[in-house]
Amino acid sequence: MKLKVVVNASPLIFLAKMNKLEILKGLFQDVYTTREVMDEVEKPLRLGIVSPEISSIMKADWIRVVKLKWKDELTARNLSARLGIARGEAGVAVLYQELKADLLIVADRRAERKLRAIGINVMDVLDIGFEAARKGLIDIKEFAKALWIAGYRTERVERVLSS
Repeated sequence: MKLKVVVNASPLIFLAKMNKLEILKGLFQDVYTTREVMDEVEKPLRLGIVSPEISSIMKADWIRVVKLKWKDELTARNLSARLGIARGEAGVAVLYQELKADLLIVADRRAERKLRAIGINVMDVLDIGFEAARKGLIDIKEFAKALWIAGYRTERVERVLSS
């Protein structure tokens, strides 16, 4: 059974930089994000900065973009202030709850801990690699190396690289 997931901007950007965005499509039945997240992803284009990863995210028509209702935007603002997390992360957390999603994917260990503490099932972008490796889709060391090169440099990624 495939899961319904909500994803924040950073995992989308890292996976696109790695040319591994399709892993989400292969692992999960439905992939959602918020309009605010997509605006964040597309912002460099509005500033005249062209990048292949942004184009690949925008072309991924299997990512369902949801505009939060005003009451959900207010809830996201309050959640952001209460937990001390970014508005984008709070917005995807509210969407996760609204959709009754199975999983929320982020690339911020601090936000991951705070969201998990309020009962949200959160997965780090590196965990996507572990799941894909478990299913035989990728080699985890190659994934971790590409993630590191893409700029996601955490102790966990470093441990995978050194193991």
